[in-house]
Amino acid sequence: EIPVARDVDVVVVGGSGAAVEAACEAARRGARVFLLAPRPYLGDDICSPLRLWLEQGEEPKSKLALACFGPHRMATPLTVKTQMDKALLEAGVHYLTGCYATDVLRDKQGRLAGIVMASRSGRQAVRAKVIVDATCQALVARQAGAAFRPFLPGPRTFTRVVVGGEMRGA
Repeated sequence: EIPVARDVDVVVVGGSGAAVEAACEAARRGARVFLLAPRPYLGDDICSPLRLWLEQGEEPKSKLALACFGPHRMATPLTVKTQMDKALLEAGVHYLTGCYATDVLRDKQGRLAGIVMASRSGRQAVRAKVIVDATCQALVARQAGAAFRPFLPGPRTFTRVVVGGEMRGA
């Protein structure tokens, strides 16, 4: 009953730098990719909190990060948004901003088969073989029924695992 807007190999939900990187990498590996982002722009993890610089010793680890922060290790919201748009376009990734994943699609066997998105155009389906949830609250994973433990307030001890490179103090 819901019109199908896209039929792709991979749908990426989220507008962060990680979401854009995931979408571009999947496209570089030959997948047909569609990305949907809830805000009207990309780079919400950098632009929304205005985290527009790299810390001392922090180096850009990808072509996209280097394009966003440049040689001066500083960015502007416009630069971040422009470079993320450019990266998706160069990778051949179709994308839509200002829309939300409202549900997941399942096939007749109950397996995940895509998402339902809502935008100014109404509700539309995106059929996909793979769903990448790059939302900061794991919204699509929750819609898919992933198990979560409730958060219990109180003191916490955190550890940091560094995969590759040297451990940095904080």
